[in-house]
Amino acid sequence: MALAVFAGRGALIRGARAEIGVVTARARAAVDGGKRADLYVIAAGWPDLGAALSLTSKEARTRFVVERLRGFADTAQNSLRQGLRERGLIYQVVWIDNALRVRQASALDLDWLAARSDLVLVDADAQLQVAAPPPRVGVVWHAAEVHWLAPYGPAFADLLRARAQLEDIGVAWGVARTGAPALWARGFTGQGVVIANLDTGVRWDHAALSPRYRGWFAGWARHAGNWFDPVGYTDAPEDLSGHGTHTAGTMIGDDGRGNQIGVAPGAAWIGCRNMSGAQGIGAVSLYLMCFQFALAPTGLTGENPDPGLAADITSNSWACDPGFGEAGCDRPDALRRAVDALRLAGILVVASNGNSGAGGCNTVTHAPATLPGSLAVGAFQTAGEVARFSSRGPSPIGGIKPDIVAPGVDIPSAAIGNQNAYRIASGTSMAAPHVAGVAALLLSAAPYLRGNVVEIEAILRQTARPMSVSETCGATAGDARPNNTTGYGAIDAVAAVAEALPFDLRFAPTDGAGGQDLILTNTSAAPRPGVTVVIKSQTGVPLTRTVGEIGPGQAVTVSVPLASGQAYELAYQGLASARIVALLSPP
Repeated sequence: MALAVFAGRGALIRGARAEIGVVTARARAAVDGGKRADLYVIAAGWPDLGAALSLTSKEARTRFVVERLRGFADTAQNSLRQGLRERGLIYQVVWIDNALRVRQASALDLDWLAARSDLVLVDADAQLQVAAPPPRVGVVWHAAEVHWLAPYGPAFADLLRARAQLEDIGVAWGVARTGAPALWARGFTGQGVVIANLDTGVRWDHAALSPRYRGWFAGWARHAGNWFDPVGYTDAPEDLSGHGTHTAGTMIGDDGRGNQIGVAPGAAWIGCRNMSGAQGIGAVSLYLMCFQFALAPTGLTGENPDPGLAADITSNSWACDPGFGEAGCDRPDALRRAVDALRLAGILVVASNGNSGAGGCNTVTHAPATLPGSLAVGAFQTAGEVARFSSRGPSPIGGIKPDIVAPGVDIPSAAIGNQNAYRIASGTSMAAPHVAGVAALLLSAAPYLRGNVVEIEAILRQTARPMSVSETCGATAGDARPNNTTGYGAIDAVAAVAEALPFDLRFAPTDGAGGQDLILTNTSAAPRPGVTVVIKSQTGVPLTRTVGEIGPGQAVTVSVPLASGQAYELAYQGLASARIVALLSPP
């Protein structure tokens, strides 16, 4: 990485202008000698999204962020888009970054862009060798190979250890180690939760995956709104690598015949391909397009973004690595705005921490794992020891990474060979989807947490099982919690749900007419401060009853009035923010 410390987008852009203006040397080289090249163009300005934090529902937060980002990009890019159309250039809007992907620009087009005052960066993009449609057309782009401006780096496939097809897996060891089966027995399987798998694609018709695909309806498939492919614009999910199929399986896979490879078999998945070919090579533009899809799923050509279909969780088993020839990934902050936007919109960003741990400390080097807005996941093996390949922190832009560790060695999951194929693979790519699955279990057990990313992250971190190591990275001792080898420790689904549901809640009738007793019992080993009960009626001002702190094992009875049309909420101070648990009206 070129910069050891994150300096912020403004500092990076000012430095670029001092040397070569807003146009990078890479973009200039791409159009030399009369060549045409695809460009990534970032417009000036960025909206304030902070007001999303004041909204109480996940749906409201997501819709606010999407509308603010789209509206800002429409205004900021209005003149630019008009000029591109006048020059006959095709473009695609990446509103999550206030940017455009411009197709097949010439040197003269680049000079025109360089002279504009409303841009902050013009860079080379991935080269798509396929005729593109004009903006906002309603037809499918045909699949195409992607050709890159730099040589391929090591293939993703080389990081995976594939074996012969497996049979009779049962409950995969990593799934069992998270504690997921104990939650399944309680009825918490991830139901009602949507996970976006942003990867090399998915073999969606695999027996362990198709039942949980959101686009699957009793033998029929609807891919629009559930699948997006900015690499080749395919009209159905596909996976040339097998990497994304494997990670999807670890999130939700269950074939109904005993192969329980997924942590959250009741959750629904959607997919977006952000890496090309069997080697899995991405680009900043592709990674951002898939983040954008998770925030507001679209039709197959990117039309009609709908925040009502947004994911609750994104699982990201990849790194934006310039060493792989991934266009734009030499800018360490290139994905930061998008990750922050997802978080403000109430969407958890889970990211693999990298597989360079054999090099020791300071091997967490690429986004999104490096970013403060992601929950970075390292790997441990069957014996419970951290995997040697699992990258060590700290993050080069500051902060301890990984945040947490999960099973990542010899993980059985779905393969692309046929609809019933399985294989074993190892890597932090295998660890991250375990955590995404646990997050889905948590949300199915405690739906009130949907959209509260700060509290979700705090629960997953603080309930992890501590793991001490002998090495010291980033001046943080290996027996500290967190540390730069194991973070806060090993993911623990049972402990996470126990933290999210510390109260036994029941209503009991009183002797008096028109009343009801709400009995709150703290079932956890920790005191719960700041407890209040709020009565919300269809009309009128909410009524609040302060309870205060409830100690471990303590039961408190609160008398509440009983009337039709009333709903009750329990609020208390969580690990990182206030939690509001919606209660049903009393019987």
